[in-house]
Amino acid sequence: MNETILEDQEGRVAYGLAELGAKMNLSHRTIVNLVRSGALASIHVGKRVLIPAQAARDFIAERYDTTGSTTKEPPPHIKKKQERARLAGKK
Repeated sequence: MNETILEDQEGRVAYGLAELGAKMNLSHRTIVNLVRSGALASIHVGKRVLIPAQAARDFIAERYDTTGSTTKEPPPHIKKKQERARLAGKK
């Protein structure tokens, strides 16, 4: 397998949860929620959870076009919150 395909510009193949959160300016909890919801692919190695660099790039590419506008629905956990808020407003 060609290793250059797996590496990002920094030469990283994967990131820890906190590392990716810092790189994407997202909280650790947000990254964990994205992994748990299946929106962000992960690899479990022992107790460690790693996010492949390609998975992070794919996650962003799937959700944003070149102008930066949202092109996909929000992750399932956000949709549930939105639906609960919508239903609460009807009462």
